[in-house]
Amino acid sequence: MSSENVRDVWTWKTELTGLYSVKSAYTWLCRQQSDQLEETNWAWIWRTCLPASIQFFLWQICHEALPTRETLVHRGIIDNSNCPMCNAQQETLLHCLLECPRIGALWNSLGLCQPHLPTDSEKIKEWLKCWVEEQGSIIPVLLWVIWRSRNNMIFKGKLDKVADLKVWVSTWCSAIIRAYGGEPATGSIWQQRSTRLVRWTAKEGDWVTINVDGSALTNPGAVGVGGLVRDNTGLFMVGFYGSIGISNNIHAELVAMWRGLTLCWERGYSHVCCQSDCLYVVQLLQQESSHYHRYAVLLDKIKELISRHWTCQVIHILREGNFCADFFARKGAVSSEGLVILEEAPVEMEELLRKDITGTCVLRR
Repeated sequence: MSSENVRDVWTWKTELTGLYSVKSAYTWLCRQQSDQLEETNWAWIWRTCLPASIQFFLWQICHEALPTRETLVHRGIIDNSNCPMCNAQQETLLHCLLECPRIGALWNSLGLCQPHLPTDSEKIKEWLKCWVEEQGSIIPVLLWVIWRSRNNMIFKGKLDKVADLKVWVSTWCSAIIRAYGGEPATGSIWQQRSTRLVRWTAKEGDWVTINVDGSALTNPGAVGVGGLVRDNTGLFMVGFYGSIGISNNIHAELVAMWRGLTLCWERGYSHVCCQSDCLYVVQLLQQESSHYHRYAVLLDKIKELISRHWTCQVIHILREGNFCADFFARKGAVSSEGLVILEEAPVEMEELLRKDITGTCVLRR
């Protein structure tokens, strides 16, 4: 596929935008370093309902990057690795936060048992994640208070009392629950997703509505595209589905939109509302074109279609309102055909069409 409006340029292959980023370069280098390197997902940290400072603190623990004395000795910054609190053992990450005798008194005062330490085969990240999920907000707050108390002693010469630390933990936990809407009973730190009712709606007047979708069995993997056109009452007019081989979700969403709009143009529809549940694609079409994007040519062709002598708009809808298009996209993912046009709705999707016509709502969490 080519376009006269898109010039040939050098692009950064690992990014859809075609533009270099430090993050993508780091990911690429890590993959080159070891084929066995596990893909790490840090989303659980940033998804917690905690202040950014505590989130970053958790991230440092997972990377074993807290500047404990053992770490500072390893980096050649200081010579003494003894724990500043007990002066009996090396100040490792686990000793600082869990094993130090003075810390044990704080655990006991809160009625908590010190957890089992991670084994050699158990990564700190997985261990901490499981522990936080089980116990809730008190764990990261407690670790944060321990670390702050340790720093108060080193940098301010102040030895905090266990009773004061206990008050800090309680105050922080209460403030977090009030600020982020956690559940007081469990101290949940996970964001509470609000619920809402979603339903499909047709464009009124002389408009036809086309819903499009792409479906990848894996990402990347076998990809299908599909969609359907309905009139202003929701009645089925025409549908399509097909396979585009091995690709990714974004490519599938773009191809589905291109094929869907092309079908509408060829059918002579004058007012077309295209609905997609891929916000990224809808936003791409609203932005100025970039020659560097991996799918710059496809984007240019879609924009050219939209700008023709008809009234065409592209809007984003939630996936719960796009089930009919998803039906065709999934059909395309397992199909061996490149493009199949259907003049009548398949029997197996009649219930989905009926729900859309009657305005049946779906609960979105």
